Amino acid sequence: MSGHINSFCRQLEREELSPRTVKSYRDKVEQFARYLKDRDKGLLSVDGEGANVYFHFLLIKKLQTANTRYASYNALKRFYTFLVSRGDISSNPIDAVKAPKKERRPKGSLTVDDAQRMMYAPGLKTEKGKRDTAIIGLLMAVGNRTSSLINLKVGDIRSERVRIPPKCHHCGQTDYSGQSRLRGKEKQMVFVKLYEKGGKTWDVPLNEKAAFYLNQYLVHREHGKNSDVVFPSFRGKRDPDDVKPITRHGIYALIKRYAKEVGIKEDVSPHSFRHLVITWWLDCGVDEILTKNFVGHSTLSTTEVYRGISHRSFVQSGMAEEKNILDAIETPMDDIINR
Repeated sequence: MSGHINSFCRQLEREELSPRTVKSYRDKVEQFARYLKDRDKGLLSVDGEGANVYFHFLLIKKLQTANTRYASYNALKRFYTFLVSRGDISSNPIDAVKAPKKERRPKGSLTVDDAQRMMYAPGLKTEKGKRDTAIIGLLMAVGNRTSSLINLKVGDIRSERVRIPPKCHHCGQTDYSGQSRLRGKEKQMVFVKLYEKGGKTWDVPLNEKAAFYLNQYLVHREHGKNSDVVFPSFRGKRDPDDVKPITRHGIYALIKRYAKEVGIKEDVSPHSFRHLVITWWLDCGVDEILTKNFVGHSTLSTTEVYRGISHRSFVQSGMAEEKNILDAIETPMDDIINR
């Protein structure tokens, strides 16, 4: 493979790129070659899926920033374009990779890359890891406050079959009037009753992935399995009949620990996830009033800080599924069920 890389670098030199740039491109391609060699693969045998897995590896395992991954993306795209022009391969596998983008963020907030790393941080091998993954999954799926996790009871979780309004095959518009000849599909969804500040309670649907993590934890847990407390404290491993819920400080501490583990240098907190998901929904075009009602803001002006009036419900809006940030990133669930 060194012959292909050397030929590529000579081509870059003929194009009068600076020595520093040529060296950077060589380093990125050689890094990819070493990654493939460790997996008994070669540079010429990579397909689009394999390229995507590599960039996922750079994000999750190597903890590379978006800028660093973008440099690898540029180098590999140019390298494979060179190989296509020579007839060594028929297509560029990097075309299947979405170019990494650097996100601007206020101090103390999270990026989508940070959120993806955080989802992998606890792991699913231990009971505590399952609990912490479920906590992070809920924070990302609902954008709720920490207080609602502390007060959450098993009886506040239910499964319900709901009918989702049909969408036109041609224009993609959703029919909320019920006049369409198309039949809306029914779907089994998990709902949670959240207890937020001010004594407010409301039901919100969970994204499929968040429901999966919550179910995995509740089904396999031993500590507190006979308790109505959803997220018990593991501190001191109390008597099974005297289970205490995790405290606000406990949730804050675990978020800080995992953020440090994955290399996030900003001072993040559980509330950082709330900022992230609200911004995400508004960027996706979800109506401000619907977002306000979903996250429990008392005034619309509070919601507007994060960036038509709607009568749509949480289910109909798609906030619980296609608008959810958990469906936009790869999480451990995708690895488990091999999506």
